[in-house]
Amino acid sequence: MIKRLFIAAMVIAALSEVSLHGQKSLERDQPERLFEEGMFNYERGYYGLARDLFGQTRSKAGSGHEVLQSEASFYEALSASRIENSDAAYLLEKHLEEFPQSRHLSHAYFRLGELAQDNNRQRPALRWFEKVDPADLDREVRYAYYYKAGYAYFMEEDYVTASRLLANVKDSDSKYSVPATYYYAHIRYAEGDHEAALRTFERIRHEPGFNTVIPYYIAQIYYMQGNYDRAIEYGTPLMADAKGVMKSDLARVLGDSYFAKAQYSQAIPYLSIVVSETKTPRREDYYHLGLSYYFEKDYVQAAANLAQLTSGDDEMTQNAYYHLADCYLHTSDKKNARIAFEAASRFDFDKAIKEDAMFNFIKLNYELSFSPFNEIVNSFLQFINLFPESRYIDSAYHYLGQALLTTKNYHQALEAMESIK
Repeated sequence: MIKRLFIAAMVIAALSEVSLHGQKSLERDQPERLFEEGMFNYERGYYGLARDLFGQTRSKAGSGHEVLQSEASFYEALSASRIENSDAAYLLEKHLEEFPQSRHLSHAYFRLGELAQDNNRQRPALRWFEKVDPADLDREVRYAYYYKAGYAYFMEEDYVTASRLLANVKDSDSKYSVPATYYYAHIRYAEGDHEAALRTFERIRHEPGFNTVIPYYIAQIYYMQGNYDRAIEYGTPLMADAKGVMKSDLARVLGDSYFAKAQYSQAIPYLSIVVSETKTPRREDYYHLGLSYYFEKDYVQAAANLAQLTSGDDEMTQNAYYHLADCYLHTSDKKNARIAFEAASRFDFDKAIKEDAMFNFIKLNYELSFSPFNEIVNSFLQFINLFPESRYIDSAYHYLGQALLTTKNYHQALEAMESIK
């Protein structure tokens, strides 16, 4: 405020000197007095009255008062923007057009960017912000510029530029310091620099307005760092008040942390929340919940969740099919177990699972007489050829021999039996 009043005084003094070389007093110089009254009211937040006074200044200032007209033009537009007059943007742009040498160009550009940003128009805001020279702004306005331009770039996912701008204000004593720190930390989090994000979030985790959000990020960071105990310790108390997306995200952190610690009974309640309350659960959510039920020997629930993973083409799908087959075996559903084992055996991601699944598929084919015995014979021969060192090799020869006997191929059946060690 003192700086602006000092500026106003300088403007008035300069104009008084220009006008008849100081022959007129301030009291008789009407435009200057109106401008001084406008600044007085502007500094006290009476923007409506200030706007009127600045407008009168412009009207009464004649030729030879270009500096005064420029100052009045800018502050009239700025006052209009403070009280959200609909013509504020027009007045600011008009100032830029009429006074291209104005000392307030950067401030006008910035205020136009702010107005666009207030209407959630980030890209138009950026076009104005890009014209600003922060060196031309006073301290508080410069901090506001760094934060708001940084936020605009953040929303456009230009994290490099956003970080550079936010870094100029996050450690200041400005009112923008805390929100700038938050978005700076969020960028570090999004870019995978979890240690830097954690340090930065910790600085402001008790700040009003952020203390209900930041703890969720901190819990997630501990989980991603593999510090599952800390994630559980930090995240568990937050569940009581968590709602919506934050609740499901936090439940995922807790459930996955318990899953990673092989504490499956504790994982199940949280992972159940994720699957039931997330609009589109991730495949990993079903996978972890299904395996948690599996290891807790609840094979019905395990099968229901693992069955959600059968459309993929990756190691998770192979593993899901394999455990799904075992669930069916435990519930005496050999037909579906046979189908799941066959599906698991088609993948090459995990050779051990492929071997185990293939043997169990052929064995169930034999037990259920699902395929002609010639096909079963060929299947056992294929298995023996693919896995000659398998732990199932003796059983494979045994079943091969039995199948050959069924087809009355006694000579080959005898050879198969003799191959059993």
